[in-house]
Amino acid sequence: MRLTCPACTSVYEVSSALLAGRQAVRCAKCGHRWAPPGSERPAAAPVRERDDPPAPRAPSRDPAPFAPLVAEARRPSIEPRARGGRMALALAWIGSVAVVLLALWAAFAWRAEIMHAWPPSARAYAAFGIDRRGGEQPVVPPHTRGG
Repeated sequence: MRLTCPACTSVYEVSSALLAGRQAVRCAKCGHRWAPPGSERPAAAPVRERDDPPAPRAPSRDPAPFAPLVAEARRPSIEPRARGGRMALALAWIGSVAVVLLALWAAFAWRAEIMHAWPPSARAYAAFGIDRRGGEQPVVPPHTRGG
């Protein structure tokens, strides 16, 4: 069954089984509530004469009475991207790689200032074999170390 919101004219394709017994539906786009066509109000419940507690009802599997409906007509179409989209994506990747390389170069170029401002970074530089002065630290084999 096709439903149209009277407030915003959004169109929904809904199974009649989902609408059975509903008093009203709510538009997912604007929140307006209206009675779907063919919905009838149930007869009033009979008045109880005794003050017995009501019997517990079994949980129902029906969705909430005002659950938003899914608009079939509003689903995004899956179409191939335009050629300009691929170019923009390639430029974004190139820009990202350039920023990372620039950050790595800056970390190497200003390593002395970084180590002075943040002393624990000296351990990170040492892990890559880079000392404060600029060259690589000499690698000394373990058997030739003094001691």
